[in-house]
Amino acid sequence: MDLAALLLGLLAAAALGVADFSGGAAARLADTRAVAAWTWGAVGVTGLVIGPLGSAPFRAGVLAWGMLGGVLAAIGTTVLFYGIANGRVAIVAPLSAVTGASVPVVLDALGGSKFSATVLAGIVLALVGVVMTTWSRNDGRGSLALSIATGLAAGLVLALLFVLTAQTLDEVLWVVAPVGLATLAILAVVSMATRRSMRLGGSALRWTVVAGVGTAIAYTSFLLSASESSVGLAAVVTSLYPAVTVLAAVVIWKERPAMIQRVGLVVVVVAVALLGGG
Repeated sequence: MDLAALLLGLLAAAALGVADFSGGAAARLADTRAVAAWTWGAVGVTGLVIGPLGSAPFRAGVLAWGMLGGVLAAIGTTVLFYGIANGRVAIVAPLSAVTGASVPVVLDALGGSKFSATVLAGIVLALVGVVMTTWSRNDGRGSLALSIATGLAAGLVLALLFVLTAQTLDEVLWVVAPVGLATLAILAVVSMATRRSMRLGGSALRWTVVAGVGTAIAYTSFLLSASESSVGLAAVVTSLYPAVTVLAAVVIWKERPAMIQRVGLVVVVVAVALLGGG
């Protein structure tokens, strides 16, 4: 995997880890759809700024991909935030990450992509490491069935978002704005139709701002990483975001991870090395 693509994927993972934690925290304080809507609204505003910075000219076809991406982002993010807020985070986060990474890899393979033995080993270790780093025996809050269902559903829908919008890799920076703004519009309409408030305040607003900035950085970095390598490999590296969240808790909050989580962090580091060496 190209070094630039690897670094961009790691940036996406770091930003997404922060974004998902923040989005889940906001969703515990406010309506899930409102949090998801304003999170992607921040992505849309970011896209308006960075779109003209790319080398490719704007093409009308990007709007179609952006609208489709908006539908998928609206569904996937709402389900993910709902699962984090109401289910078991230790199940929802790794399950969505592994599903979101596995689908693009399978599609890459079906499309004829060839992975070296080193890269294949890195992919497997990355997926195993994500599960290990988020393992917890104490997270008993929420329904097990709800956690599994939301984790799988969010991972699948967001994987489709990544795969479909990556069809615009030649205009990679232009697609960010229509995806974000379309998601905001869709969720705003749904909220009005169901008479749910879109207002956020206090801690919920602050958490949502962080989630929006993180998602914008993560989505843009993922697309750039995919343009330098492949959608599958970029998705695998980005899927390491739950490990980033655990590592941040260790460094910033001085939490003591369980032994399996410590081993998982080592496995993730080895996976990154293998992906970079392949």
